[in-house]
Amino acid sequence: MKAIYILTLLCTLNAVSQITIEKSDGTMIIASEARFNPEYEKLAYKVDGKKKKIRYNQLRSVSSEKFTFRYFSSGKKHHGYFVKTETSDKTLTFLSYTPSSGSTTGFAAIPRVVLAIFDKSGNLIEEYSIPRGISENDIAQRLEIAGKVQKHFSDCPKFISELEAYLKAKPDEKNWRIAQYFQENTKLNPCE
Repeated sequence: MKAIYILTLLCTLNAVSQITIEKSDGTMIIASEARFNPEYEKLAYKVDGKKKKIRYNQLRSVSSEKFTFRYFSSGKKHHGYFVKTETSDKTLTFLSYTPSSGSTTGFAAIPRVVLAIFDKSGNLIEEYSIPRGISENDIAQRLEIAGKVQKHFSDCPKFISELEAYLKAKPDEKNWRIAQYFQENTKLNPCE
């Protein structure tokens, strides 16, 4: 059976508002539904009741009032990411997905969260896969990743304030809240 990755919060986005798909050639498509598949880097969408598919490398962006998704050719393993915030010189992106039953890691039910920072030209600056384990090293890495995000985007006070409030809202001895923040908060947070 093929292992299929499903985005945790964004598997199927039924539009309360429209979904705008911008292809790499500049063509615009208005869709009523979108489904992202990070494993195969494909977007399935629905226009006028008809289902269609497109590869991520044929996209420039996909957006609605709930999210902004962009294609980055310089990504390591993944090339399509959801945008969380942007400064004048860099963009913080994320991807959250749950491996299906094909996983052999023992962490199949725990979503994977990948963060990536790109410069304004779309070049990858840094990429972090938030560890899903419970070892001391995994706990320390999650704390370190939270600090790196805060350092890179310290000039975004509204975003940093929201992130810090979320991280401190509940006791978190294992530092899970950094991954949970990106799983639960998909909307673009402007850098203000």
